[in-house]
Amino acid sequence: MRTRVVVIFLFWTSVVFAQSDKEQRLEAINEMVQSLPDPQQQADTLIQLANDFYNTDLGIAHDLGQRALQIALEEEYLLGEQGAHDILKRINRRLGNLDLALDHTLKSLQLAEQFKDSASISNSYMTLGNLYSTMGSVEEAHGYLLQSYALGKMIGVKNLSSITNFLGRNYVYKGDFNSAIYYLEEALRLEKTQPQEDYTLSYIYNNLGEAYLIEKRYSESIMYYDSSLALPEDKKSPLGYCFSYLGLAKNYQALKQYDMAVQYVEKCMDISKAFGLRPQTLDALAILYSLYEETGRIKEALATYKVYNAYGDSLLSDEKIKAIENLSISYQTDKFKAEAEFLKREQEFAEKRTNMFLVFSGVLLLSLLALVLVLWRSTYQRKKSNALLKHFNEELMRKVEERTENLSTVNAELLHQNNQLQQFSYIASHNLRSPVARILGLINILMHDQRLKGYHEEMNLLHKSGQELDESIRDLNSMIDIKISESKNLEWVSVAELFNKVQNQFSDTLEEIKAQVSIIDELKSPIYTKRAFLESILNNLLSNAIKYRSADRLLHISISLKTLSNGILIRFVDNGLGMELEKLKEKLFNPYQRFHPHIEGKGIGLYLVKSQVESLQGTIQVDSTPNEGTVFEITLPSIKEKKA
Repeated sequence: MRTRVVVIFLFWTSVVFAQSDKEQRLEAINEMVQSLPDPQQQADTLIQLANDFYNTDLGIAHDLGQRALQIALEEEYLLGEQGAHDILKRINRRLGNLDLALDHTLKSLQLAEQFKDSASISNSYMTLGNLYSTMGSVEEAHGYLLQSYALGKMIGVKNLSSITNFLGRNYVYKGDFNSAIYYLEEALRLEKTQPQEDYTLSYIYNNLGEAYLIEKRYSESIMYYDSSLALPEDKKSPLGYCFSYLGLAKNYQALKQYDMAVQYVEKCMDISKAFGLRPQTLDALAILYSLYEETGRIKEALATYKVYNAYGDSLLSDEKIKAIENLSISYQTDKFKAEAEFLKREQEFAEKRTNMFLVFSGVLLLSLLALVLVLWRSTYQRKKSNALLKHFNEELMRKVEERTENLSTVNAELLHQNNQLQQFSYIASHNLRSPVARILGLINILMHDQRLKGYHEEMNLLHKSGQELDESIRDLNSMIDIKISESKNLEWVSVAELFNKVQNQFSDTLEEIKAQVSIIDELKSPIYTKRAFLESILNNLLSNAIKYRSADRLLHISISLKTLSNGILIRFVDNGLGMELEKLKEKLFNPYQRFHPHIEGKGIGLYLVKSQVESLQGTIQVDSTPNEGTVFEITLPSIKEKKA
């Protein structure tokens, strides 16, 4: 029992040290590709290498595909762009970066439609269906897969068996077992009639095994999973192996043959470790945990659960941060492309304008000479000059209109990319709340489980880690909510009354530490602002003053409210620990910055204060002296709005 636990931890450690190997291989590949003289040849080579690494090392494949896309965009090499998007959509789908996979698929589809490439269009529809199916949008996936199937069947694409396989799998997710079996068996017939040079047959067997497993027809399910494993080596991918082993493990778990189930899970983990299939590793750990739990092997279950959590956190951190970085790279690349196109057209326009000016100058000079030589030709020359001027003006207006249209297009594209980044941040923060809540619920249940009585300290640590993760997500939500807050939340607010409300929330603490709080209110009337933001600003300032008070003297807090010509001034003064502003000026308002490590805190308060002040179109200034105190001066503009 103890041996298996050690094996699990050693597996986790080995994954970390595999990274140095990857860096050396990438460096060697980059040197080889850079030696090629033609940038288009470099892009094509990188795409081919990315396809070669697809089934052996997704990390290297992704880096190569991203580099190929960058070169293709810089060179305006459309075929290279399409090829890079094609491999990147497959890589990101397998990594679980579904937003990025969807983005690459749509761009590949756009290029395929531009080239009128029906086979690529069918393939993009298939990928869209596969992505939406994975994301749980079964009905939307079904529409794309039917389009792919109809178009592929009409033009006779080589991968019709793959399309039919995905369509059958989607019927499994829809719960339509009869249709699922029909299309999966049709895919099997097509693949055996016209075999492809890939792993499609293995995936069809695995999907048939999954369909029968869901129907609890275990003998048929095991038969198809065994059929996948019995294929020749060139017909099985590492991913296919893992699917087969995990499917067999689930079958034998359902049949309560636990030793067999554990053996198949461990086989999957050996393969996922060797080939970097991290999502499959996570699935294997989840099944292994449930097997140990069902068989009452609590210590092994707890050890596996710890590895599962650590590995899941790592997977979430590595892949999602990588996804955000890649989305940012994609945004910057598209922006660079748009700016380059604009500058190119601007240069062409300037050259044409110069040439037209030279032509006009020549015509005018000839007209003057002709006027001196022959007076009777003056009318003719004048008409000719006027015609040229009219043409020049019309051409100039047309170019100005084109330039305006191009600027609008560029702005729209940049706005779209910015909205994508904001939407991704919103989804990433808010969609994490539910699984964290479930984890905390599970930990609460386990803490009352008598079988785990000896693990009280570990369970408390798990519970504390879960709470810290939940607080971090709440902080992230607060940051995002500031960015997307709308002006419709404005209302009339009395600053003095609001501060008294905030002060009452801390009344017990203020009384306990014998703090003195004074307020000077010189405001003539309430202000029209966002109550929630102003309350949060005052709450954070008062909370910080209490938290960072000096142990050598009683805390004294002074707040003064004044009317300015263009708004109001809130001046918040305390006699606390203070700060060395010269050293901290660049980091003062950054999130998660703490300047008094001996005092507990998250370092998010001042970041929220500055963000909310700026959201109200205001400014904030800080003056602080160590061991003397801190002064915050906040100016908020007057917003003209009549009372209802």
